[in-house]
Amino acid sequence: GRLLRASLRMGPGLRDFLRRATLSADDDPGDVRELLLGPLSADESLRLVGEIIRGERLGRIDAATLLKEGHGHPLFLTQLAHRALAGEAAAAPDLPAALWDTVRAQPVEARQLIEVVSLAAGAVAQEVAARAAGLDAAQLARATASLRASHLVRTTGSRLEDAVEPYHDQVRAAVLDHLPPDEQRRHHRALAETLTARARPDAHALHLHWLGAGERARAGEAACRAAGEADALLAFDRAAQLWQRAVELADGDDE
Repeated sequence: GRLLRASLRMGPGLRDFLRRATLSADDDPGDVRELLLGPLSADESLRLVGEIIRGERLGRIDAATLLKEGHGHPLFLTQLAHRALAGEAAAAPDLPAALWDTVRAQPVEARQLIEVVSLAAGAVAQEVAARAAGLDAAQLARATASLRASHLVRTTGSRLEDAVEPYHDQVRAAVLDHLPPDEQRRHHRALAETLTARARPDAHALHLHWLGAGERARAGEAACRAAGEADALLAFDRAAQLWQRAVELADGDDE
């Protein structure tokens, strides 16, 4: 017999996708089982950390804080354990600090990419992120590979139009907490300029990035376009919010 085991991150439409993939198989798929993997329990979390940290050092770990910081997530627990092994604040687990240690250890081009991706309005095309970060195709490939290997970003594929985003919101938060305001404005401007040059720019993302760059007038113009797009899609609540933002950014402009 043969066994195929695959894992997928839960997301909108995932169950329907799996069901269609199973039903469309040419041959009988056989015994197909779905297993939902939730957070690790407290005992499982401590056991995982114990596999990495052994001996007296494990006894010095603040177990309650470790469980709180780790959220039952194997990646976070592993990051915390390795930080403790390195001798940094072993008795007081700190997830943001552990994640930042991983980011800080990345090559320069990977650091540039994760900074831009963390500031992007949701998932962003890899081509957009690369241009905003000032990376060419080869640098993008190296940076993406390094960040994926460290579980700092996830992608939907390897093509330039495929999306890239932080692996988890905790990664995004750790990066933004250490990114100075002037650097954030610079990245927002680069993202806005890159999106503006595209054939069909995302008006809502443009609004957010021009605003982040301190360009209130251009942010207001983008908010107007985004409101019109939302209105056409019958997303009236979102359209109303965007019209309100456009009015606020108009600074008394009668039009």
